[in-house]
Amino acid sequence: MSEQLSKLVSKVNQTKTVIISINQVRSTMIGLLLNKETTPGGSALKFYSSVRIEVKSGEKIKEGYDTIGKKTTLHTVENKVSAPYKKPTVINVFGDGFYQEIDVVTLAIQMGVVKKMNEWYSFNGQKLGRGIFSVKEYLASHQSVFETLKNIVANALKKKYNIF
Repeated sequence: MSEQLSKLVSKVNQTKTVIISINQVRSTMIGLLLNKETTPGGSALKFYSSVRIEVKSGEKIKEGYDTIGKKTTLHTVENKVSAPYKKPTVINVFGDGFYQEIDVVTLAIQMGVVKKMNEWYSFNGQKLGRGIFSVKEYLASHQSVFETLKNIVANALKKKYNIF
């Protein structure tokens, strides 16, 4: 694998393409209490990759008795192009995937743009809804509020990371 990856890296760089590799994790017992996770296939993929992200499923999201999704943690283990060791959490809804509205609201809460009081979310003194999914529905039906919120978050991120 190492021989093929060394040939492939130069071609990928020349053509400015991206390769996404998905690998499984296996647990191995070392000693009595140490539990170490390893990936099959050696360490060539770890060496040649620019960004490695571990995807771990978290708590279930339920609607009544039905499980409709999961919170997923994306842990950046290695990053040669930016700061490593970031751990964002995203919501994955079964059958629909990821919602942009939920991600924007999550970032807005971290920046202090959207206020969260218990289960209620508010933006500029206006209540958006109770619970993240009702906020998603509100923002999907009120595109002007969503675009305003998205622009505020995007401008704050551009300013924070000096992106023009």
